[in-house]
Amino acid sequence: MAMTERQRDYLADLAGMKGERLVGTDGWGAARASVEIERLKKQDDVEYPDVGEEIDREIDKRTMAAVEEVSRWGFDSEAGGA
Repeated sequence: MAMTERQRDYLADLAGMKGERLVGTDGWGAARASVEIERLKKQDDVEYPDVGEEIDREIDKRTMAAVEEVSRWGFDSEAGGA
């Protein structure tokens, strides 16, 4: 039986709380997902440090640069304006 969407979402959230990134879960069945969920539940949660103002500003700067670059691609004008 295939993993349900709810199970997939829970597994992804749980992995994030535990500091893990799961790859290649598309082919997992419900039984395999259940085993992985139980394994992750036994681990301690990861504490993510505050990124701080300097890193926050750098993220904002890079995000705005990406937005400006994408806006130059002209998708809105090609689609008739949105």
